[in-house]
Amino acid sequence: MDRAGTYDCFGDSDRVHELLGRVERGDDAEAWNELGHRLLLECATVFPASFAALPRLVPLASHSARARELAGLIVMCVPSSHDCDDLLPGCAVTIEVDRPRRC
Repeated sequence: MDRAGTYDCFGDSDRVHELLGRVERGDDAEAWNELGHRLLLECATVFPASFAALPRLVPLASHSARARELAGLIVMCVPSSHDCDDLLPGCAVTIEVDRPRRC
């Protein structure tokens, strides 16, 4: 998903991109905390940057409880008045492709 024009709860999503890079390089508690605050407002409101982050969070979920929790909360949240209702269906391919297969 293209992150151009997306925003988090504080505005421009450039910081989200930087934080995702930090958590991809290693378990950075400070980065995870800030990422959670930027992508989920009060664990109930998501933003376009929340959905744009899913393709990077889902692959981390296989070995990171924080990634699983954050991605799960994003998917479970009901989009609000932030014009991102149409973004969740676009994430279906990412979620399906990276979902672990059961025997």
